Amino acid sequence: MNQQSIEEAPIVIVFAGDHLAFDRLEETLNSDLSAGAITPDYANFLRKIVRLMFKRGPFGINWLWKATLIPLARVFVPIPQMMAVHKRFWLAKQVMLCSMNFMLAAEAAGLGTVPMPMEGFDAGRLRRSLDLPRSWEPILVVPVGYAKTGPAKKTRLPLQCVTLWR
Repeated sequence: MNQQSIEEAPIVIVFAGDHLAFDRLEETLNSDLSAGAITPDYANFLRKIVRLMFKRGPFGINWLWKATLIPLARVFVPIPQMMAVHKRFWLAKQVMLCSMNFMLAAEAAGLGTVPMPMEGFDAGRLRRSLDLPRSWEPILVVPVGYAKTGPAKKTRLPLQCVTLWR
């Protein structure tokens, strides 16, 4: 899309997420269990809650009750977000957390990055050009290199504009 930072960067990293990642729940839990990262009780809890949160049901109809009934139930009890309803949003958040760590590490190493979210590229064409599976969605493109002019000047809004004090 004629973006100079992409065309001139020595390397461009594409951060993508798999919409079907939750289908590998058992594989992930077994890995965490063998590493001692979680207990068997917590693994059993995750087996129940993750399926409830992510599964859309036959013909994708389960998201409907989750989208309508859960906001009503929240009036009475706290309930976390149901990812079956907001799967793309959830996936983008997970990928962005990984990319943020990458960009912080790159900056610590003296490199510059220019994060480009989905509004800055054609995800379908990028997926095809990289031969990504259909379930993988490119979320962020990050050109990496040494800045020509040194570190960019950064400005921030005043703290009172971005925080709520109570």
